[in-house]
Amino acid sequence: MKNYINIVAGEEFVVIGDNVEALKILQNVGGDFKDMALGLAYDLGDKNINPSLYLETSSMQPLWYYRLVLNSKPEDKAKNLALFKSKYPDSKLLTLLENWNE
Repeated sequence: MKNYINIVAGEEFVVIGDNVEALKILQNVGGDFKDMALGLAYDLGDKNINPSLYLETSSMQPLWYYRLVLNSKPEDKAKNLALFKSKYPDSKLLTLLENWNE
């Protein structure tokens, strides 16, 4: 229950615009919500999170691959998009990526 409360509290701080407090709270999330907290913290700019660590082990793998494409250097974007496409060909996230990269 504590982890659920912390993830919701972190999300609420994001909503009110206090990302610093959100990041502090998200550090305390574990259990089933840890992957979600790590992803949100990364999206908020936490530089201590290495996305490559979660590409193969996370329960939220498609989102980490999605982030990989979004944050790719220009010279890596096509390769990472092809990787995403091969792993998740039916993903709605792929549709978004293809639309943004046209």
